[in-house]
Amino acid sequence: EGRFWLFPSHRDDYAAEEEVYVSGKRLVWSCGQRVVKAFTLPAPVLQALWCPFQEDTGSAGDASPSAHGTAKWLCVLTCRELLAVSGSGEMHVVALPFRAVRMWETDGVILLSAQPTAKRSLPLLFSLAHPLDAPRPVCMLKGGYLGAKTAGMITA
Repeated sequence: EGRFWLFPSHRDDYAAEEEVYVSGKRLVWSCGQRVVKAFTLPAPVLQALWCPFQEDTGSAGDASPSAHGTAKWLCVLTCRELLAVSGSGEMHVVALPFRAVRMWETDGVILLSAQPTAKRSLPLLFSLAHPLDAPRPVCMLKGGYLGAKTAGMITA
């Protein structure tokens, strides 16, 4: 069974809704009545969302606010990778060093949730500031629960 998400858009100087349709490993991104991109991924798609990444961030990943603008990227999550596609068609695949279960966009940064493992010392939450960067751990569990007394925060 397929799933789809609708997003408002202002593509090519007209207002339209962009639709992302997912069925298993297949994803179709359309705007208006036109297909923008269609993909078949190596694993089933877990989630898709838009993220306004900073332009010209590069692999160095300058996290400070700058005069550069933002570019809207479609981010597609599978259990082992994140595919990021810009509006101009530029594509980057981010290999994940963990098994992903969910993602959220927060002010131009993607938060990724990792599936818990038997090794409780591994981080469960990662951030991605740009598709050319590697995911960075945000916090690690201590004692098996994420809470004010048990979470050890890592500053990156």
